Amino acid sequence: MFGKCIENKIDLEDKREILKEEDLKKAEDLRCSFIETSTLHNINVQDTFKIVGIGLKKI
Repeated sequence: MFGKCIENKIDLEDKREILKEEDLKKAEDLRCSFIETSTLHNINVQDTFKIVGIGLKKI
């Protein structure tokens, strides 16, 4: 199984409605890896696409 939990818009921390700890717990419950991104600040965007691409090749 291939699963990734991707959280975007981490640059909007002040508007966060769900705690990061809750996101991490959900990813753990789903047995998925977890990555945070911000397209606005280009944080982890390319890495996320690489990780997803590699995972899809394995399916």
